[in-house]
Formats: sequence, structure tokens, C-alpha cells
Amino acid sequence: DVWSNSTLENVGSDLVTNGGFGSNTNDWDAQNSVLSSEGSGQSGNCLKILQNSGSSGIASQDITTVIGKLYKVSFYVKQGSGTVPFYRIGTSQFGGETVSDTVVAVTGSWVAHSFVFEATATTSYLQFAHGGADTQYALFDTVTLYEVTPGCVAANNKAMDGWIKEDNTQCKLYRQHNDADTETVSKVGSFYSL
Repeated sequence: DVWSNSTLENVGSDLVTNGGFGSNTNDWDAQNSVLSSEGSGQSGNCLKILQNSGSSGIASQDITTVIGKLYKVSFYVKQGSGTVPFYRIGTSQFGGETVSDTVVAVTGSWVAHSFVFEATATTSYLQFAHGGADTQYALFDTVTLYEVTPGCVAANNKAMDGWIKEDNTQCKLYRQHNDADTETVSKVGSFYSL
């Protein structure tokens, strides 16, 4: 039911490949841009998106997702020579937005951002971009994407609405996504279980 007392908890491992851009931009596809790994990152190298063809320069990576599940993207961004870096989740490599173009605030320092989306397709395209003028660029770093689920995990008695935890130091509750109606972890017809 309702999980207003919960926090979003990571499930599994990071789904982004090469989100730290240690020495290259492998696993990222470019449109209207040149992608490079630069040494001025938040904690090492970072992604530089240099716009070069008159429209938004984009870096994209396809992520396998499950329709209906929640995912959290976290990243750092820093102002390069332009002022309009943005992100989106797409259902195609360079478009089909499910999370529309969202411009992020930038400064001369690294700023942390995150957002949560519900997958609407079995492949979601994580996209970072610069939407200014040619020869301008934006910097991104430490990109992660985790499946998340509501959980009541703090050392208190809070649980799903209308419920409490008796042992508030050991008991951790998580919402479980359905398992294709096999009744392994959820009742047939139920989208979630506990």
C-alpha cells in the first residue's frame, strides 16, 4: 500500500557502464558532439560533451530496465564554456523522452544532482547534453543508475502506513516488485509485495 514513511533504497548494482570516465568515453554514444575524458573531474576524469553541429550535443547510454520499476540516476555537473547542460531519459537513443529535457543548474564547481524515473520500456536511454552553441561544452561525472524501491530501514518503528516495526534496530522492510506472476515473491495479480 502506501509507503510515506520510506526512503528509496538501492536494489542490486550500478547499471551504468563507465560512469566515472576514467580514461575514455567507451560505452557512451555521441550525437552532434565530440565526447572526451578530461582530467578536471569531480574525483579524477570526467565526461566532456563538446557541441559541434548546430544542435544539442548528446552523450547517450542504453540501460536494460523493467517496465514499472523505479530507477534513480545520480551525477555531478560543472559549467564548461556554456550554460545549458541538461539530462533526459529516452525510449530511443537520442529522443523519445520519458523524463523530458531538464536543464540543470551549473556553477564553476561540481554540483550533485539526482532524479528518479519509472521505466516505460525494456531499454531506457540515459542522455546528458549541452544545448548551447557550437564549440561550447559541459562536464559530467560520477554517473550512476540504480533500481530503487521504497524501504523502511531506519532504526525506528516506522513501517508501511498503518503498520509499525516491533524490533526497530534489526527489522528492515522493502517493497518487492512483482516477478511476472510466478508467485515466487509476489501474489498473482499483485504489482508489489513486502
